Amino acid sequence: ALRRVDEPDEPVAHLELHGVHVEEGLHLGRGLGGLLPLHVLGLDGANSTEWLDGRLNTLLGFRLADSSAVWLSQGSAPSSTSPDSGATSASEATNLSYSAGVNYALTRWIRPYVSVSDSYNSPLNQNNDPYGRKADASHAVGEEAGIKLQNARGTLSGSLAFYGVRSKNEQY
Repeated sequence: ALRRVDEPDEPVAHLELHGVHVEEGLHLGRGLGGLLPLHVLGLDGANSTEWLDGRLNTLLGFRLADSSAVWLSQGSAPSSTSPDSGATSASEATNLSYSAGVNYALTRWIRPYVSVSDSYNSPLNQNNDPYGRKADASHAVGEEAGIKLQNARGTLSGSLAFYGVRSKNEQY
């Protein structure tokens, strides 16, 4: 973590680079299916900066994830529309997610804010659909705007927010 304070009028920056996360191994499945090699590599970071003597706060973050896996299952009978039985299925993905937000202190107890972020989720099921297609990763983008409130002693706080989410390839 890095914290920089040179002059009172300059922004205060806090930077975290969480590094590289690697998960590898053999993971056994449940029932008739199994997950064989799994590889996940991730790099993420965040920057929180105070401006204007702490009245304005900004936050920026990212996550770069690379993953690959192979599944074994009982599959399904091959057909003319789906010649692949799906008994062995592989998945590879590289996704970059982001988040950003800002809030401003109108008074010591009222802070309006806005934020936006996105995320990816790997498919829950790696079997092919009836047409032989593999599932894609789901992706969502969310936005939020609102007001944060707290009493003068900081013992009671709350917020009023409006939000929206757009997503695709959801799996249930």
